[in-house]
Amino acid sequence: GSFPCQDQKVAEETQANASLSTPSHHVPEETQANSSLSNKPLCSTVEDNSSFQQHHAKAELLRIITDLAKKADALEKNQIKSDQEIISLKEVVKDSGRKVQQLEYRIDELQFKFDSSLSLQGSMCDNLDMPAIYLIGGYNGVTWLSSLDSFSPKKDILVSLTSMGSARSYASVAAMEGCIFVFGGGDGSSWYNTAECYNTRSNEWMICPCLNHEKGSLAGVSLNGKIYAMGGGDGTQTFSEVEMFDPFLGKWICSPSMLQPRFALAAAESSGVIYVSGGFDGSKYLQVSRKV
Repeated sequence: GSFPCQDQKVAEETQANASLSTPSHHVPEETQANSSLSNKPLCSTVEDNSSFQQHHAKAELLRIITDLAKKADALEKNQIKSDQEIISLKEVVKDSGRKVQQLEYRIDELQFKFDSSLSLQGSMCDNLDMPAIYLIGGYNGVTWLSSLDSFSPKKDILVSLTSMGSARSYASVAAMEGCIFVFGGGDGSSWYNTAECYNTRSNEWMICPCLNHEKGSLAGVSLNGKIYAMGGGDGTQTFSEVEMFDPFLGKWICSPSMLQPRFALAAAESSGVIYVSGGFDGSKYLQVSRKV
């Protein structure tokens, strides 16, 4: 036999062990919470982390692009500044070259005048009384000239005389009653309508009335105590007009025009008739000579 009390105790222990091995609704709350967390999906956490990384990468890329843009802008500004300095230096060199050429020309001119003065026999007026060829104004490749020189074929001497009031090239010249009239022309940047007169006896210049239009590369002739200015141009148009200067009236008067415009033409007087030849009419060079 067995003892009743012992059997009852064994039965109670067996029942208790069975209770421990079987799931129960009385599981502690902490254990249930941990179980719930372990069973929750991880998608939300992964997405948040990926979004943060993308945002950080974009911000870093934007910073790099901004830095590169600033550096590129700085380089561009430095390049522009360098280009401007190079251009400025080129202009300085170019201007220095022009000044050197001008100085060389001036030295040659002074040397020539000095040599000429040593070889002169008699006074300047004596030389002016002889037949002479006059060189008036022009351009020497560097400077527009206002100079006046007289060349004596007999003595083979070039004498410098009083310069004009302004430098001019492409002007026209005509001689009348011991005076030389110079009119029109320009200085390379603008055309003139001004006129000057040189007195060969007094070696002086005086201002004359202006032409009616600015023009250069025109022709000039004297006839019967009057000066005629024919053709020429102003850079935009070629003229056929003829202007006549009457010293008694003291002004230029419009005369009948030529049959066609002529620029850089030649003119001469023969037996009381003025002839013009050649020139450019605005589209072609001319071969025909005409009476005026």
